[in-house]
Amino acid sequence: MLEQLIHIFTKMFFQGHQLLAHNLTLLHIFAAIPCIMALSFTLHMNLIGCRKRVNPFTLSYTYACSDCGFYSSMLHAFAFVFSAVNFAIYALVFLKILQMRATMLSNEGPSLSSVKQREIKLVIQFLLICVAQFLSSVAFYILPPLAGGQDFAFHLTATFSTLNTMTNPCVIFVFQSRVRRAVISLLTTAQIRDTSMVVSKVQCAPSKTTTATQRLNIM
Repeated sequence: MLEQLIHIFTKMFFQGHQLLAHNLTLLHIFAAIPCIMALSFTLHMNLIGCRKRVNPFTLSYTYACSDCGFYSSMLHAFAFVFSAVNFAIYALVFLKILQMRATMLSNEGPSLSSVKQREIKLVIQFLLICVAQFLSSVAFYILPPLAGGQDFAFHLTATFSTLNTMTNPCVIFVFQSRVRRAVISLLTTAQIRDTSMVVSKVQCAPSKTTTATQRLNIM
């Protein structure tokens, strides 16, 4: 059952990707939907008096003093739904990758060269980022009620939000060797070298000929 679900999902996903990749108009519309929705909701909420009030001491905000109507339940649902959908999508993609690797190891499917290791690492990076985003959203709505409105709950929520912000650079540093080399070079020599190229000396002839220098791309 799980394998069938993964197969159906991946087929629909790649069909949708191909449709957007070959139609720039649809691609632009699809990319603009989140911005249009966010702008529309923000303008309408302010017009009806649903305004966000920020507490600079607890680093939190509330709509408690505003009359938001249906937006109260909608925003609460969106915080979980969008994060859960992203988490589910990346989880299914990750399960599909595990299934493909298991098939290759059993010699019943395509060769290992048919699946790019770079794509696998990329999906894992997105999965980690998505998990951090989901935990940050859940903590925002769950921690304050569980703590009875204590200030430390809001500080924990701000901490989770900060960790969510730090996830991207941390994931890039862990998975991208070029970034790691650049950071190490910056910390040790106070300068950033071009880590995409390295100079190597190659002996062209065994006797009295000179040594040539060849640039090798290590990426």
